[in-house]
Amino acid sequence: MDLGALNKVRSLNYISASEGWRFLTNHARVLLFFDRHKRVTIREVSDALDLAEPSVRRIISQLSEAGYVKKRLERGVNLYVISAKMPMRSRELSQVPVSVIINALHKALDSTQRSDN
Repeated sequence: MDLGALNKVRSLNYISASEGWRFLTNHARVLLFFDRHKRVTIREVSDALDLAEPSVRRIISQLSEAGYVKKRLERGVNLYVISAKMPMRSRELSQVPVSVIINALHKALDSTQRSDN
């Protein structure tokens, strides 16, 4: 991942974890990140999302075990693919695939970034 893309992602993390809660869980943030950045290292995810590397490893492991992310090694770098048809992990949203939320958030981010230019 190039430095410009990393800085763009970092700019979206303007609320630090020490300030309390966020609207999106770290699991959702990792999924959202993987949707745009499929070939990344744990360190890049950690830096971009301002999460400790052990936390990123644990989240990826949990997402993989639950079937939300498939990981494979490709040319020395992990490739992460989201299982887009998996349901949201919420009783209220269990009929909604994760792709709906991910696409909506990307659309909102894209339109916000276009209006900032």
